Amino acid sequence: MQLRTAGILLALVTAISGLPVETRGQAIELKLAHPFAPDSPQGEGVAVVADWIQAASSGEFEIEVHAGGQLGSASEIPQLLTDGSIDLGLTFIRAFERIEPDLAVFRMPSMFSDIGTARRFQESETGRSLLDNLKAAGIKGLSYWHVGTTQVFTAKQVFTTADLKGLKIRSLPGDDQVARSLMELGANPVPMSSAEVYTALEAGSIDGVATTLSGAADYDADIYSIVNTPLSYSGAIFASNVDAWERLTEAQKTLLVDVLEKARGVVTDELLKSQETALRQLTGKGATIINAPATSLQTEAARTDLWAQEAAKLGVRPEVVKVASEFGGTGGGNDPCPIDTCRCSDRTCATSCCRN
Repeated sequence: MQLRTAGILLALVTAISGLPVETRGQAIELKLAHPFAPDSPQGEGVAVVADWIQAASSGEFEIEVHAGGQLGSASEIPQLLTDGSIDLGLTFIRAFERIEPDLAVFRMPSMFSDIGTARRFQESETGRSLLDNLKAAGIKGLSYWHVGTTQVFTAKQVFTTADLKGLKIRSLPGDDQVARSLMELGANPVPMSSAEVYTALEAGSIDGVATTLSGAADYDADIYSIVNTPLSYSGAIFASNVDAWERLTEAQKTLLVDVLEKARGVVTDELLKSQETALRQLTGKGATIINAPATSLQTEAARTDLWAQEAAKLGVRPEVVKVASEFGGTGGGNDPCPIDTCRCSDRTCATSCCRN
Protein backbone atom coordinates (compact mmCIF):
# COMPACT_ATOMS: atom_id res chain seq x y z
CA MET A 1 0.00 0.00 0.00
CA GLN A 2 1.35 3.39 -0.96
CA LEU A 3 2.05 5.98 1.73
CA ARG A 4 -0.63 8.28 0.37
CA THR A 5 -3.18 5.46 0.35
CA ALA A 6 -2.23 4.65 3.92
CA GLY A 7 -2.91 8.28 4.82
CA ILE A 8 -6.38 8.11 3.30
CA LEU A 9 -7.04 4.83 5.10
CA LEU A 10 -6.01 6.31 8.45
CA ALA A 11 -8.26 9.33 7.91
CA LEU A 12 -11.14 7.13 6.80
CA VAL A 13 -10.81 4.72 9.74
CA THR A 14 -10.76 7.70 12.10
CA ALA A 15 -13.85 9.19 10.44
CA ILE A 16 -15.93 6.00 10.52
CA SER A 17 -14.66 4.35 13.69
CA GLY A 18 -18.04 4.94 15.34
CA LEU A 19 -20.16 3.37 12.61
CA PRO A 20 -22.06 0.11 13.24
CA VAL A 21 -20.23 -2.87 11.78
CA GLU A 22 -22.54 -5.80 12.54
CA THR A 23 -23.21 -7.46 9.17
CA ARG A 24 -23.15 -11.14 10.05
CA GLY A 25 -25.67 -13.53 8.61
CA GLN A 26 -25.01 -13.41 4.85
CA ALA A 27 -21.59 -13.53 3.22
CA ILE A 28 -21.39 -11.69 -0.12
CA GLU A 29 -18.81 -10.47 -2.63
CA LEU A 30 -19.53 -7.65 -5.07
CA LYS A 31 -17.59 -6.74 -8.20
CA LEU A 32 -16.72 -3.05 -8.61
CA ALA A 33 -15.25 -1.30 -11.67
CA HIS A 34 -14.07 2.27 -12.26
CA PRO A 35 -11.93 4.13 -14.84
CA PHE A 36 -9.69 6.06 -12.42
CA ALA A 37 -5.99 5.36 -11.93
CA PRO A 38 -5.34 3.28 -8.80
CA ASP A 39 -3.14 6.06 -7.35
CA SER A 40 -5.66 8.87 -7.98
CA PRO A 41 -7.68 10.19 -5.01
CA GLN A 42 -10.77 8.46 -6.41
CA GLY A 43 -8.93 5.19 -7.07
CA GLU A 44 -7.32 5.17 -3.65
CA GLY A 45 -10.62 6.06 -2.03
CA VAL A 46 -12.36 3.08 -3.62
CA ALA A 47 -9.54 0.78 -2.51
CA VAL A 48 -9.75 1.81 1.13
CA VAL A 49 -13.55 1.59 1.09
CA ALA A 50 -13.18 -2.03 0.01
CA ASP A 51 -10.56 -2.61 2.72
CA TRP A 52 -12.75 -1.16 5.45
CA ILE A 53 -15.89 -2.99 4.32
CA GLN A 54 -14.00 -6.27 4.49
CA ALA A 55 -12.45 -5.52 7.87
CA ALA A 56 -15.65 -4.16 9.42
CA SER A 57 -17.64 -7.22 8.34
CA SER A 58 -14.96 -9.74 9.39
CA GLY A 59 -14.61 -10.78 5.76
CA GLU A 60 -18.31 -11.54 5.21
CA PHE A 61 -18.81 -8.54 2.91
CA GLU A 62 -16.11 -8.10 0.28
CA ILE A 63 -15.69 -5.81 -2.73
CA GLU A 64 -13.51 -6.95 -5.63
CA VAL A 65 -12.07 -3.79 -7.22
CA HIS A 66 -11.16 -3.48 -10.91
CA ALA A 67 -9.49 -0.09 -11.43
CA GLY A 68 -8.28 1.89 -14.43
CA GLY A 69 -10.94 0.74 -16.90
CA GLN A 70 -10.01 -2.95 -16.70
CA LEU A 71 -13.61 -4.05 -17.22
CA GLY A 72 -14.82 -1.14 -19.32
CA SER A 73 -14.27 2.51 -20.15
CA ALA A 74 -15.78 5.40 -18.20
CA SER A 75 -18.71 5.64 -20.62
CA GLU A 76 -19.37 1.88 -20.45
CA ILE A 77 -19.74 1.61 -16.66
CA PRO A 78 -23.49 2.48 -16.57
CA GLN A 79 -24.34 -0.21 -19.13
CA LEU A 80 -22.25 -2.75 -17.21
CA LEU A 81 -24.28 -1.88 -14.11
CA THR A 82 -27.57 -2.20 -15.98
CA ASP A 83 -26.55 -5.58 -17.42
CA GLY A 84 -25.38 -6.87 -14.06
CA SER A 85 -21.88 -7.47 -15.44
CA ILE A 86 -20.65 -5.53 -12.41
CA ASP A 87 -22.33 -4.94 -9.07
CA LEU A 88 -20.84 -1.56 -8.18
CA GLY A 89 -19.35 1.21 -10.27
CA LEU A 90 -17.81 4.66 -9.99
CA THR A 91 -17.55 6.80 -13.11
CA PHE A 92 -17.98 10.33 -14.39
CA ILE A 93 -21.41 11.93 -14.02
CA ARG A 94 -21.48 12.55 -17.77
CA ALA A 95 -21.60 8.79 -18.43
CA PHE A 96 -25.06 8.62 -16.82
CA GLU A 97 -26.61 11.40 -18.91
CA ARG A 98 -28.13 8.98 -21.41
CA ILE A 99 -30.24 7.67 -18.49
CA GLU A 100 -30.90 11.00 -16.75
CA PRO A 101 -30.31 13.96 -19.10
CA ASP A 102 -30.72 16.44 -16.22
CA LEU A 103 -27.31 15.34 -14.92
CA ALA A 104 -25.81 17.45 -17.73
CA VAL A 105 -26.47 20.46 -15.51
CA PHE A 106 -23.15 19.68 -13.80
CA ARG A 107 -21.15 20.49 -16.93
CA MET A 108 -22.99 23.63 -17.96
CA PRO A 109 -20.55 26.57 -18.33
CA SER A 110 -19.89 28.48 -15.10
CA MET A 111 -22.75 26.76 -13.25
CA PHE A 112 -20.53 25.50 -10.41
CA SER A 113 -17.40 27.51 -9.72
CA ASP A 114 -15.95 25.10 -7.17
CA ILE A 115 -16.48 21.82 -5.36
CA GLY A 116 -18.39 23.52 -2.54
CA THR A 117 -21.15 24.91 -4.75
CA ALA A 118 -21.50 21.58 -6.58
CA ARG A 119 -21.73 19.71 -3.29
CA ARG A 120 -24.55 21.87 -1.97
CA PHE A 121 -26.63 21.18 -5.07
CA GLN A 122 -25.82 17.45 -4.90
CA GLU A 123 -27.11 17.32 -1.33
CA SER A 124 -30.33 19.16 -2.20
CA GLU A 125 -33.63 17.37 -2.82
CA THR A 126 -33.24 17.96 -6.56
CA GLY A 127 -29.65 16.70 -6.57
CA ARG A 128 -30.63 13.51 -4.76
CA SER A 129 -33.59 12.99 -7.10
CA LEU A 130 -31.23 12.82 -10.08
CA LEU A 131 -29.52 9.82 -8.45
CA ASP A 132 -32.91 8.22 -7.72
CA ASN A 133 -33.93 8.56 -11.37
CA LEU A 134 -31.20 6.10 -12.39
CA LYS A 135 -33.52 3.33 -11.18
CA ALA A 136 -35.15 3.44 -14.62
CA ALA A 137 -32.03 1.67 -15.93
CA GLY A 138 -31.74 -0.80 -13.05
CA ILE A 139 -29.15 1.34 -11.24
CA LYS A 140 -29.22 2.64 -7.68
CA GLY A 141 -27.31 5.90 -7.36
CA LEU A 142 -25.56 5.91 -4.01
CA SER A 143 -23.23 8.89 -3.82
CA TYR A 144 -21.66 11.78 -5.71
CA TRP A 145 -17.86 12.03 -5.66
CA HIS A 146 -15.77 14.99 -6.81
CA VAL A 147 -13.13 15.05 -9.55
CA GLY A 148 -12.39 18.80 -9.80
CA THR A 149 -12.91 21.92 -11.89
CA THR A 150 -11.49 22.73 -15.31
CA GLN A 151 -9.75 26.05 -15.85
CA VAL A 152 -7.24 27.60 -18.25
CA PHE A 153 -3.45 27.30 -17.96
CA THR A 154 -1.36 29.20 -20.48
CA ALA A 155 2.17 28.81 -21.77
CA LYS A 156 2.17 32.56 -22.43
CA GLN A 157 1.93 35.31 -19.83
CA VAL A 158 -1.57 36.79 -19.60
CA PHE A 159 -2.82 39.47 -17.20
CA THR A 160 -6.59 39.43 -17.72
CA THR A 161 -9.08 37.16 -19.46
CA ALA A 162 -9.05 39.65 -22.33
CA ASP A 163 -5.51 38.45 -23.08
CA LEU A 164 -6.91 35.03 -23.95
CA LYS A 165 -8.42 36.39 -27.15
CA GLY A 166 -7.05 34.49 -30.13
CA LEU A 167 -5.01 32.03 -28.04
CA LYS A 168 -5.18 28.35 -29.00
CA ILE A 169 -6.27 26.42 -25.91
CA ARG A 170 -6.49 22.66 -25.85
CA SER A 171 -9.84 21.13 -24.86
CA LEU A 172 -10.83 17.49 -24.57
CA PRO A 173 -12.32 16.02 -27.76
CA GLY A 174 -16.08 15.96 -27.48
CA ASP A 175 -16.26 18.39 -24.56
CA ASP A 176 -18.45 20.96 -26.31
CA GLN A 177 -19.29 22.83 -23.11
CA VAL A 178 -15.66 23.64 -22.28
CA ALA A 179 -15.06 24.53 -25.93
CA ARG A 180 -17.96 27.00 -25.83
CA SER A 181 -16.70 28.46 -22.56
CA LEU A 182 -13.30 29.01 -24.15
CA MET A 183 -14.94 30.78 -27.07
CA GLU A 184 -16.84 32.97 -24.57
CA LEU A 185 -13.40 34.03 -23.33
CA GLY A 186 -12.28 34.78 -26.89
CA ALA A 187 -9.93 31.79 -27.09
CA ASN A 188 -9.80 29.22 -29.87
CA PRO A 189 -10.45 25.69 -28.54
CA VAL A 190 -8.24 22.98 -30.01
CA PRO A 191 -9.56 19.43 -29.37
CA MET A 192 -6.61 17.23 -28.44
CA SER A 193 -5.99 14.02 -26.49
CA SER A 194 -4.00 14.18 -23.25
CA ALA A 195 -1.13 12.25 -24.79
CA GLU A 196 -0.51 15.03 -27.33
CA VAL A 197 -0.54 18.00 -24.95
CA TYR A 198 3.06 18.09 -23.70
CA THR A 199 4.55 17.92 -27.19
CA ALA A 200 2.08 20.54 -28.47
CA LEU A 201 2.93 22.93 -25.61
CA GLU A 202 6.65 22.47 -26.14
CA ALA A 203 6.30 23.00 -29.90
CA GLY A 204 4.12 26.07 -29.45
CA SER A 205 1.29 24.65 -31.55
CA ILE A 206 -1.07 25.42 -28.65
CA ASP A 207 -0.87 28.33 -26.22
CA GLY A 208 -2.41 26.63 -23.23
CA VAL A 209 -4.62 23.89 -21.93
CA ALA A 210 -8.03 23.58 -20.25
CA THR A 211 -7.65 21.02 -17.49
CA THR A 212 -7.54 20.59 -13.71
CA LEU A 213 -4.74 21.83 -11.46
CA SER A 214 -3.36 18.32 -11.07
CA GLY A 215 -3.63 17.74 -14.79
CA ALA A 216 -1.64 20.91 -15.58
CA ALA A 217 1.10 19.96 -13.12
CA ASP A 218 1.36 16.45 -14.59
CA TYR A 219 2.27 17.84 -18.02
CA ASP A 220 5.54 19.21 -16.57
CA ALA A 221 5.55 21.95 -19.21
CA ASP A 222 6.20 25.67 -18.69
CA ILE A 223 2.97 27.24 -17.42
CA TYR A 224 3.06 31.00 -16.96
CA SER A 225 -0.54 31.86 -16.03
CA ILE A 226 -3.39 30.15 -14.18
CA VAL A 227 -6.67 31.81 -15.13
CA ASN A 228 -9.08 31.49 -12.22
CA THR A 229 -12.24 31.29 -14.30
CA PRO A 230 -13.61 27.77 -13.77
CA LEU A 231 -14.98 26.50 -17.08
CA SER A 232 -16.75 23.42 -15.81
CA TYR A 233 -17.15 21.11 -12.84
CA SER A 234 -16.33 17.40 -13.07
CA GLY A 235 -17.78 14.83 -10.72
CA ALA A 236 -18.53 11.13 -10.50
CA ILE A 237 -21.34 8.88 -9.32
CA PHE A 238 -20.93 5.78 -7.17
CA ALA A 239 -23.75 3.39 -8.02
CA SER A 240 -24.97 -0.18 -7.66
CA ASN A 241 -26.86 -2.62 -9.83
CA VAL A 242 -30.36 -2.74 -8.29
CA ASP A 243 -30.43 -6.52 -7.99
CA ALA A 244 -27.01 -6.56 -6.33
CA TRP A 245 -28.20 -3.88 -3.91
CA GLU A 246 -31.24 -5.97 -2.97
CA ARG A 247 -29.01 -8.97 -2.22
CA LEU A 248 -27.43 -7.03 0.63
CA THR A 249 -28.81 -7.28 4.13
CA GLU A 250 -30.07 -4.09 5.75
CA ALA A 251 -26.93 -4.00 7.89
CA GLN A 252 -24.71 -4.35 4.82
CA LYS A 253 -26.61 -1.58 3.01
CA THR A 254 -26.22 0.70 6.01
CA LEU A 255 -22.52 -0.05 6.28
CA LEU A 256 -21.88 0.61 2.58
CA VAL A 257 -23.84 3.88 2.53
CA ASP A 258 -22.20 5.17 5.71
CA VAL A 259 -18.69 4.27 4.56
CA LEU A 260 -19.27 5.88 1.16
CA GLU A 261 -20.50 9.10 2.79
CA LYS A 262 -17.47 9.32 5.06
CA ALA A 263 -15.11 8.26 2.27
CA ARG A 264 -16.42 11.00 0.00
CA GLY A 265 -15.37 13.65 2.50
CA VAL A 266 -11.94 12.13 3.07
CA VAL A 267 -11.31 11.65 -0.65
CA THR A 268 -12.41 15.25 -1.31
CA ASP A 269 -9.83 16.41 1.23
CA GLU A 270 -7.20 14.28 -0.50
CA LEU A 271 -8.22 15.64 -3.90
CA LEU A 272 -7.89 19.21 -2.68
CA LYS A 273 -4.55 18.44 -1.04
CA SER A 274 -3.31 17.16 -4.39
CA GLN A 275 -4.55 20.39 -6.00
CA GLU A 276 -2.73 22.42 -3.36
CA THR A 277 0.44 20.50 -4.16
CA ALA A 278 -0.08 21.10 -7.88
CA LEU A 279 -0.68 24.80 -7.27
CA ARG A 280 2.53 25.11 -5.25
CA GLN A 281 4.39 23.22 -7.98
CA LEU A 282 3.11 25.53 -10.72
CA THR A 283 3.55 28.81 -8.83
CA GLY A 284 6.95 27.63 -7.63
CA LYS A 285 7.99 27.50 -11.27
CA GLY A 286 6.79 31.06 -11.82
CA ALA A 287 3.14 30.70 -12.81
CA THR A 288 0.89 33.56 -11.70
CA ILE A 289 -2.80 33.37 -10.78
CA ILE A 290 -5.13 35.64 -12.74
CA ASN A 291 -8.28 36.29 -10.70
CA ALA A 292 -10.71 37.62 -13.28
CA PRO A 293 -14.20 36.52 -14.30
CA ALA A 294 -15.29 35.93 -17.85
CA THR A 295 -16.58 39.41 -18.71
CA SER A 296 -19.48 38.12 -20.80
CA LEU A 297 -20.74 36.08 -17.83
CA GLN A 298 -20.50 38.67 -15.08
CA THR A 299 -24.18 39.64 -15.14
CA GLU A 300 -26.99 37.38 -14.01
CA ALA A 301 -28.86 38.08 -17.24
CA ALA A 302 -25.91 36.90 -19.37
CA ARG A 303 -25.53 33.71 -17.36
CA THR A 304 -29.26 32.99 -17.42
CA ASP A 305 -29.36 33.41 -21.20
CA LEU A 306 -26.33 31.12 -21.67
CA TRP A 307 -27.78 28.43 -19.39
CA ALA A 308 -31.10 28.52 -21.22
CA GLN A 309 -29.27 27.88 -24.50
CA GLU A 310 -27.17 25.10 -22.99
CA ALA A 311 -30.19 23.48 -21.29
CA ALA A 312 -31.99 23.29 -24.62
CA LYS A 313 -28.97 21.65 -26.27
CA LEU A 314 -28.36 19.19 -23.43
CA GLY A 315 -31.97 18.33 -22.59
CA VAL A 316 -31.84 19.70 -19.04
CA ARG A 317 -35.20 20.79 -17.61
CA PRO A 318 -35.47 24.53 -16.80
CA GLU A 319 -36.56 23.78 -13.22
CA VAL A 320 -33.33 21.82 -12.61
CA VAL A 321 -31.27 24.70 -14.01
CA LYS A 322 -33.11 27.10 -11.71
CA VAL A 323 -32.36 25.07 -8.57
CA ALA A 324 -28.74 24.50 -9.58
CA SER A 325 -28.23 28.21 -10.21
CA GLU A 326 -29.40 28.95 -6.68
CA PHE A 327 -26.58 26.84 -5.27
CA GLY A 328 -23.93 27.71 -7.86
CA GLY A 329 -24.09 30.16 -10.70
CA THR A 330 -21.42 32.62 -9.57
CA GLY A 331 -20.13 32.99 -13.11
CA GLY A 332 -16.58 32.24 -11.98
CA GLY A 333 -13.87 34.48 -10.60
CA ASN A 334 -15.88 35.83 -7.66
CA ASP A 335 -14.67 33.27 -5.13
CA PRO A 336 -12.53 34.73 -2.32
CA CYS A 337 -10.30 31.68 -2.71
CA PRO A 338 -7.54 32.19 -5.28
CA ILE A 339 -8.16 28.67 -6.54
CA ASP A 340 -10.41 25.73 -5.66
CA THR A 341 -8.15 24.23 -2.99
CA CYS A 342 -9.97 24.74 0.30
CA ARG A 343 -11.03 21.58 2.09
CA CYS A 344 -14.69 21.27 2.92
CA SER A 345 -15.41 17.62 3.69
CA ASP A 346 -18.25 16.62 5.98
CA ARG A 347 -19.72 20.13 5.89
CA THR A 348 -16.84 21.57 7.87
CA CYS A 349 -14.29 23.95 6.46
CA ALA A 350 -10.56 24.01 7.04
CA THR A 351 -10.26 27.53 5.64
CA SER A 352 -12.47 30.60 5.71
CA CYS A 353 -12.77 30.67 1.93
CA CYS A 354 -14.88 27.51 1.83
CA ARG A 355 -18.48 28.44 1.16
CA ASN A 356 -21.06 26.33 2.99
